[in-house]
Amino acid sequence: SLAAVVKKAERTFSRLFKLSFKISPQRYISELRIAEAKRLLRNTEWTLADIALAVGFSSQSNFTAAFTKVQG
Repeated sequence: SLAAVVKKAERTFSRLFKLSFKISPQRYISELRIAEAKRLLRNTEWTLADIALAVGFSSQSNFTAAFTKVQG
């Protein structure tokens, strides 16, 4: 959908984004979601499942896998 906003083909958008930011659009969005999840973990008493859904993951297990991949 980001490619559509800037009226570029998905492949072209992804290539230009990566050239500009040294990271893929997918990785950038994932890191933003993880950053928001970290904020929620620190500042709320929500469950992991609630946080996972709030930041756009389909399940707690998907969130945990992504969090581990980004944070180590």
